[in-house]
Amino acid sequence: MQKRGASWTKVTKGSDENAESAASNGLSGGSESDTSSEICPVDLINAMDLIRQLEEEENILCCW
Repeated sequence: MQKRGASWTKVTKGSDENAESAASNGLSGGSESDTSSEICPVDLINAMDLIRQLEEEENILCCW
């Protein structure tokens, strides 16, 4: 599975105040972080399918 990072483009109206506000809110976009926004939808769906499959197998094994 290939890891993909989320990208963010900062749009300002030419004011340093907007840039400072975005940076203080953690929206600078330049730093690497381990947030859920870095998971692409396909990987998330695959992970959820795998979890469901494992839960179903666990339920089958518990009943025997």
